[in-house]
Amino acid sequence: MFYFNLGIRHITDLQGYDHMLFLLALTLPLSFSLWKPTLKWITSFTVGHSISLAISALGWITLPAAWVEFSIAVTIALTVLVHLFTGFKVMAHGIWLAGFFGLIHGFGFGSYYTFIAQSESFW
Repeated sequence: MFYFNLGIRHITDLQGYDHMLFLLALTLPLSFSLWKPTLKWITSFTVGHSISLAISALGWITLPAAWVEFSIAVTIALTVLVHLFTGFKVMAHGIWLAGFFGLIHGFGFGSYYTFIAQSESFW
Protein backbone atom coordinates (compact mmCIF):
# COMPACT_ATOMS: atom_id res chain seq x y z
CA MET A 1 0.00 0.00 0.00
CA PHE A 2 2.96 2.30 0.66
CA TYR A 3 4.10 2.12 -2.96
CA PHE A 4 0.59 2.68 -4.27
CA ASN A 5 0.26 5.82 -2.16
CA LEU A 6 3.72 6.93 -3.25
CA GLY A 7 2.70 6.56 -6.90
CA ILE A 8 -0.53 8.50 -6.36
CA ARG A 9 1.41 11.30 -4.66
CA HIS A 10 3.88 11.33 -7.55
CA ILE A 11 1.09 11.73 -10.11
CA THR A 12 -0.97 14.28 -8.17
CA ASP A 13 1.90 16.36 -6.77
CA LEU A 14 1.38 19.87 -8.11
CA GLN A 15 5.14 20.44 -8.12
CA GLY A 16 5.57 17.35 -10.29
CA TYR A 17 3.11 18.39 -12.98
CA ASP A 18 5.49 17.38 -15.77
CA HIS A 19 3.78 14.03 -16.40
CA MET A 20 0.35 15.58 -16.75
CA LEU A 21 1.72 18.27 -19.07
CA PHE A 22 3.38 15.62 -21.19
CA LEU A 23 0.27 13.44 -21.41
CA LEU A 24 -1.81 16.50 -22.27
CA ALA A 25 0.68 17.50 -24.97
CA LEU A 26 0.86 13.93 -26.25
CA THR A 27 -2.89 13.54 -26.60
CA LEU A 28 -3.62 16.98 -28.11
CA PRO A 29 -4.45 15.59 -31.56
CA LEU A 30 -6.72 12.92 -30.15
CA SER A 31 -10.40 13.14 -29.33
CA PHE A 32 -12.84 10.97 -27.42
CA SER A 33 -13.72 9.24 -30.69
CA LEU A 34 -10.06 8.19 -30.93
CA TRP A 35 -9.95 6.58 -27.51
CA LYS A 36 -8.01 3.52 -28.71
CA PRO A 37 -4.91 5.47 -29.87
CA THR A 38 -5.15 7.56 -26.71
CA LEU A 39 -5.14 4.43 -24.56
CA LYS A 40 -2.27 2.93 -26.56
CA TRP A 41 -0.15 6.08 -26.28
CA ILE A 42 -0.75 6.45 -22.55
CA THR A 43 -0.06 2.74 -22.00
CA SER A 44 3.17 3.03 -23.99
CA PHE A 45 4.22 6.01 -21.85
CA THR A 46 3.39 4.07 -18.68
CA VAL A 47 5.33 0.98 -19.78
CA GLY A 48 8.39 3.10 -20.65
CA HIS A 49 8.06 4.94 -17.35
CA SER A 50 7.85 1.67 -15.42
CA ILE A 51 10.87 0.14 -17.17
CA SER A 52 13.15 3.08 -16.45
CA LEU A 53 11.82 3.37 -12.90
CA ALA A 54 12.78 -0.27 -12.30
CA ILE A 55 16.19 0.18 -13.94
CA SER A 56 16.84 3.26 -11.82
CA ALA A 57 15.51 1.76 -8.58
CA LEU A 58 17.66 -1.34 -9.02
CA GLY A 59 20.70 0.87 -9.52
CA TRP A 60 21.48 -0.48 -12.98
CA ILE A 61 21.58 3.01 -14.48
CA THR A 62 21.90 6.24 -12.53
CA LEU A 63 21.53 9.53 -14.34
CA PRO A 64 22.18 13.04 -13.01
CA ALA A 65 18.91 14.55 -11.77
CA ALA A 66 19.55 17.87 -13.51
CA TRP A 67 19.96 16.09 -16.86
CA VAL A 68 16.78 14.07 -16.34
CA GLU A 69 14.69 17.09 -15.36
CA PHE A 70 15.99 19.04 -18.36
CA SER A 71 15.22 16.06 -20.63
CA ILE A 72 11.67 15.86 -19.28
CA ALA A 73 11.11 19.51 -20.19
CA VAL A 74 12.55 18.82 -23.65
CA THR A 75 10.13 15.90 -24.17
CA ILE A 76 7.19 18.18 -23.44
CA ALA A 77 8.45 20.86 -25.84
CA LEU A 78 9.28 18.33 -28.57
CA THR A 79 5.87 16.74 -28.31
CA VAL A 80 4.16 20.08 -28.80
CA LEU A 81 6.47 20.98 -31.70
CA VAL A 82 5.84 17.65 -33.43
CA HIS A 83 2.10 18.26 -33.20
CA LEU A 84 2.45 21.81 -34.52
CA PHE A 85 4.52 20.69 -37.51
CA THR A 86 2.25 17.74 -38.35
CA GLY A 87 -0.96 19.74 -38.05
CA PHE A 88 -2.07 17.82 -34.96
CA LYS A 89 -2.57 14.63 -36.96
CA VAL A 90 -2.46 11.27 -35.23
CA MET A 91 0.94 9.79 -36.03
CA ALA A 92 1.54 6.06 -36.36
CA HIS A 93 4.89 6.40 -34.61
CA GLY A 94 3.33 8.30 -31.69
CA ILE A 95 3.15 5.13 -29.63
CA TRP A 96 6.94 4.66 -29.90
CA LEU A 97 7.57 8.30 -29.12
CA ALA A 98 5.37 8.01 -26.03
CA GLY A 99 7.26 4.93 -24.86
CA PHE A 100 10.66 6.54 -25.38
CA PHE A 101 9.58 9.70 -23.59
CA GLY A 102 8.13 7.52 -20.80
CA LEU A 103 11.61 6.07 -20.32
CA ILE A 104 12.96 9.57 -19.72
CA HIS A 105 10.15 10.51 -17.33
CA GLY A 106 10.62 7.26 -15.38
CA PHE A 107 14.19 8.18 -14.56
CA GLY A 108 12.80 11.33 -12.90
CA PHE A 109 10.71 9.26 -10.51
CA GLY A 110 13.57 6.78 -10.15
CA SER A 111 15.76 9.55 -8.76
CA TYR A 112 13.08 10.39 -6.21
CA TYR A 113 12.59 6.72 -5.34
CA THR A 114 16.33 6.22 -4.82
CA PHE A 115 16.40 9.25 -2.53
CA ILE A 116 13.57 8.03 -0.28
CA ALA A 117 14.84 4.44 -0.30
CA GLN A 118 18.04 5.64 1.39
CA SER A 119 16.05 6.73 4.42
CA GLU A 120 16.16 4.32 7.36
CA SER A 121 12.44 4.79 7.93
CA PHE A 122 11.72 3.68 4.36
CA TRP A 123 12.00 -0.01 5.21
